[in-house]
Amino acid sequence: MPNIEGKVAKVISDDEIIINIGSKDGVKEGDRFLVYQLGEEIKDPDTDKILDTLEVVKGRVKIIHAQSNISTGITDEYEHKTRKIIRGNPLAGVLFGYSTEEHELEDIKKPLIDVKVSDLVRKI
Repeated sequence: MPNIEGKVAKVISDDEIIINIGSKDGVKEGDRFLVYQLGEEIKDPDTDKILDTLEVVKGRVKIIHAQSNISTGITDEYEHKTRKIIRGNPLAGVLFGYSTEEHELEDIKKPLIDVKVSDLVRKI
């Protein structure tokens, strides 16, 4: 698989971006990209040799539209959250000894973290 890399060209929202590579570069709808920025250099504690540069992950996107020179990506990661739902009169539940609470699991789309123009993207 060829290494396809680019940068964020425009931030549409906290879950949608435009990247500066497109179908001419091999990008296709459905491709997934890691969005990140470079952080500090990490050194081996024994040799003091630089091991690598830390990649600060800001999220992952799935390409929903690829044009010749740009592509649109949206986050496709979700986190599971439980929300409490009160049905009926809660006081009635207390008086008559039954629960009016229900818990429902819902998937919430994870936003990109502090994404900016020029952040890096790499096909994963």
